[in-house]
Amino acid sequence: MKLKCLSGIWPLLATLIAGSPQRLSAGAVDIYGEAATAGNLVTVNLYADIIKGPLVSFGVRLLYDSRQVVAGEATKNSSVWFFSDGKNRYPYRDPDLTTPGEILIVGGKLDGTNPLEGVTGNRVLLGTAVFKSLTGVEPKFDLVMGYPLPYQNFVTAGGIVLDNITGLVEFKGISPAPVESKVRLSLNRNTDGILTLRVIATARKQYTIETSPDMQNWSVVETGIANADGILEWVEKNQGMQARFFRARE
Repeated sequence: MKLKCLSGIWPLLATLIAGSPQRLSAGAVDIYGEAATAGNLVTVNLYADIIKGPLVSFGVRLLYDSRQVVAGEATKNSSVWFFSDGKNRYPYRDPDLTTPGEILIVGGKLDGTNPLEGVTGNRVLLGTAVFKSLTGVEPKFDLVMGYPLPYQNFVTAGGIVLDNITGLVEFKGISPAPVESKVRLSLNRNTDGILTLRVIATARKQYTIETSPDMQNWSVVETGIANADGILEWVEKNQGMQARFFRARE
């Protein structure tokens, strides 16, 4: 871990860290990412599960195929990873996008009020990168160690450098982000008792509206394509229908 000296605090912190030896077993840190696509934009969030002891620094490179996507921007998580002398916070370097095909993201936490605290926990955000798709095909990404030797990327609060200890830093790759449903239903009954169900979803996409008396047995009442505003409406033709449930699916 290379740090610039700020008001003499970092030599002091380095001494404190070096004086606190630890032992770690395999699987100390898992690094992984999630990619979400919206239109021609692909957003990749990078996370760490810091399992066995806090970290004071990290360094990762996000690899991509420049024939599939163009890197637009990348941001660091400065709310969690920061340097401080106990009074003021100092930023570390921004993500590096200068090399086509990769983004370098580094960070650390050294706080003068608690220099050995570091960062621990699951699903800790490291940084975010946004890409523009060139092909419309799902892009491929990979994760590797940030800087090569002799740089120390992953360092614990106990002074252990994890980079070259087999199994302590595991790169799990990039997976699709969990998809949240973008389909919403709205019901309205006018003064004449006519019921209108509105599906609010993706423009120009086909949806099927179904109804059920018990949420177990479903019947199709309408299949149609949402308009340019992402709306598909169904008007009840039989006003004598009993109370029931509605759903819409692609």
